[in-house]
Amino acid sequence: MILSAALGGCLTTSPLLPDERVDLEGRLLQVDGTAAADLPVQLRAHGQNLTARSNAAGNYRFELKGSETQVLGVAVELMLSAGRAPAPRLRQGVKALKTETSLPAMRFWDGLSAPAADTELSGDRNIFSWQPPPAPVRHYQFNLLDSEGDSVWHSQTLLPNFELPLAVMDPQRNYSWEVVAVFSDYEATSGRRPLRSGEPKLRPLPVRAIRSSEPAREYPSFHDGRYQFLIGDRLDYSSKSSIELEIELTRPGLVRGLHWAGSGFEAEVEIRAQRNAEPIARHSLQSQAIFEWAPVNTDRLWLRLKTPKDGFSDVTEIRVLG
Repeated sequence: MILSAALGGCLTTSPLLPDERVDLEGRLLQVDGTAAADLPVQLRAHGQNLTARSNAAGNYRFELKGSETQVLGVAVELMLSAGRAPAPRLRQGVKALKTETSLPAMRFWDGLSAPAADTELSGDRNIFSWQPPPAPVRHYQFNLLDSEGDSVWHSQTLLPNFELPLAVMDPQRNYSWEVVAVFSDYEATSGRRPLRSGEPKLRPLPVRAIRSSEPAREYPSFHDGRYQFLIGDRLDYSSKSSIELEIELTRPGLVRGLHWAGSGFEAEVEIRAQRNAEPIARHSLQSQAIFEWAPVNTDRLWLRLKTPKDGFSDVTEIRVLG
């Protein structure tokens, strides 16, 4: 959840009594800054979903009990949202510490610039750009989604643009993209814009299996270069150790790169075409990355990973590119 970094904090004791009435009020604004009237606003509080509607001035109000704003006397973050994908949408988190709380106004934003809707991407690397919102942002998050609306790629950036390699997509498939503008007190997500992938220079190579040195086990095979198995916390290890992954190709071929996708980790990686040979590439690996190098004819790769912190998790996809 993006808001957790911006709005999260230490545990806060609630000063509210369980039966005390608590009023939350806020305001919605359209993209142009005018009132967003007659729109539903959802509030998730204490496991229940509540709905209010904005009035002609864009204002909305929720009436809660103190018990709905806390757990065991600790104030919990209440999540408000407006709008629904694929349209622009808003999200805001708040801890109710007073009987009356006025929230900062949330303004819709939909500033995607290029590429245009339904563009077929042709270059090996493509620039996605957007117009910054009127208010200062902390950062943006670029999201690429498949035809089912599932995330394929997400990256945080401070700039109003992002360069994405075509190799992270399957050729001739439908995708969409969106951008989240994260402000100090809420986030605004643009509408989703459809696009289609063209033919990349680098294509996924079929992979037979992946093996890990720690723990000693063989993971399910890749399917046409796409890793369909969530490793999860099975690769947890201390910062003083490293893990080696062996990736076996279905057949020998010219290997030119690697696409890595996941979350919740960072590591230094050395890539070898032979187990004890000199690395053909070294990279700083974060949640999602793509690496390229001079072509190497091989039937397998060895990846030696070392993390500067404990924990290594959620590897959702590895593609060997040729």
